[in-house]
Amino acid sequence: MLNTKNYIALRLVLCLLLFTLSACGPKAFQGRLSPAPEWVFNSLQKWDSKHFAKTGELIIHGHGMSKEQNLISKRRALADADATQDVKKRFIELYTQSLAGDHNRQAFIKIINELSWEQIALNSERYFDVEKNQQHTLVSVSQARLLDALNFERSMDNQRTTNWNQVFQSIKSMYQGLSTRNPQ
Repeated sequence: MLNTKNYIALRLVLCLLLFTLSACGPKAFQGRLSPAPEWVFNSLQKWDSKHFAKTGELIIHGHGMSKEQNLISKRRALADADATQDVKKRFIELYTQSLAGDHNRQAFIKIINELSWEQIALNSERYFDVEKNQQHTLVSVSQARLLDALNFERSMDNQRTTNWNQVFQSIKSMYQGLSTRNPQ
């Protein structure tokens, strides 16, 4: 049987170890120990559909990656920027398809293209592949975030050269159309 002082010291060490591990949180051990998330290797259209089926909200995702960067901040920034460009490209492709035949098509696409996508896209998840030294970032854009950005642009348009109601309606129509067909 352990003497009382050793037993108390052992319990104290175990409690401190457990406290330290719990303070680190589950994300502290990602990389080597956790498998890559689905979105790293699967198509984002499937990821969008899966999210829509689960939540009922249409979110458009973008995936970015950076390779062989030693500084954590730099590799994250590069992956974030790549993901933001990817979600912008995916959104504009869907938006362009939804505007087929609209006489304001080019003007609307120009407005959307000039938005501050760094402010619109939200970082959803990050994953670092230790073996390949690759940082992956998943970003998302919801209808609400996009409409908020457009509201801001409308408030800054002092010359009132744009018919903002038509732009808003075209975005809402696109999301409604994608929602009814469950984005593929």
